[in-house]
Amino acid sequence: MKALLLCLCMLICRSSCADQSSIHRMMMDGKILELAETRQLNPRSEGETSIACISPDGKYVAYAEMLEVKRVLYGRLCLVRTTDGQPEVIMAQPPNFMDEGFTGEVWNPQITDSGQIVWSPDSGSFAFPVYHLTVGPETAPSEFGMAVESSSGRLKKYFLLDEITRLRTPILWSPDSRRFVCECVNSRHNPKNELLLFDVPSGSVRTLASHPVGVHPVTWVSNGKSIYYTVQEKDGVRLMEVGPDGGESQVVEEHYEARLRSPDGVYHVKTDEGMKVTNRLTGEVTDVISSTADVLGWSPNSKMIVYQRPRLSRTTTASASGPSICSGSPPLRPIP
Repeated sequence: MKALLLCLCMLICRSSCADQSSIHRMMMDGKILELAETRQLNPRSEGETSIACISPDGKYVAYAEMLEVKRVLYGRLCLVRTTDGQPEVIMAQPPNFMDEGFTGEVWNPQITDSGQIVWSPDSGSFAFPVYHLTVGPETAPSEFGMAVESSSGRLKKYFLLDEITRLRTPILWSPDSRRFVCECVNSRHNPKNELLLFDVPSGSVRTLASHPVGVHPVTWVSNGKSIYYTVQEKDGVRLMEVGPDGGESQVVEEHYEARLRSPDGVYHVKTDEGMKVTNRLTGEVTDVISSTADVLGWSPNSKMIVYQRPRLSRTTTASASGPSICSGSPPLRPIP
């Protein structure tokens, strides 16, 4: 079966006289880098296509643009199918927002960095930060919040975040696509960083953890019953675990190294006495090799480890050998 890879090609407009930006879909067929077809997804834009995110099923692209109207920059959010159809502007600040006498609601997507548009695993929704303002006889202050749009371009949920000044990426969806977590900075009184959980069906927001320096979400455990996050302490980075319903956070590792944890949060590698893999859900420990090793990385599905072990020469001087792959074949028993 021919493989289908989707690639976004973005050209950034830096001045009014430069070529305007557009995004394309690239299909790769057969061998890697063997170009089969490209198709432009959106027409030449009046502004700069800055951030784009493709859905896990490959059917949609949500992307942000920056436009200049009357010397004022504003953002808008667009959605397009990768197979057919025309791009749709699903959220934008009105061009006449600065005009005298303007009244109405203003939705301004605040997508300024990668990781600020994130699709749910089922490709049914995507989340992003937004500013909201109602302009009228008694204009209220601008609100910061998180919006969730459906793949059809419908606003499913808006979460108002009091006193929150900005979002820190990443946004992490739960395996069941019903909830997501992210780190936000709360500026009220003493600034602090909060790990917030957003429940889309109920529309509720819960603070799971807070820390003066930062609470960086790492991953949901694959069963969806807890979230790993890190905090920066004086003696290094500490890995913590908390349930989606709140409660006391637990210390998982005092000195955290990301490469020793599988992407799904289930497996942990120890290399102090040989190389061992522990399944945190079952407690099973698998001996991989008896000599020391250096973990280089994991496959995205958490079923394969790439590692490197030293090789002793005749003078017993340790030198690095090439990388090895540890998968479901011996000496590592199959990972379920």
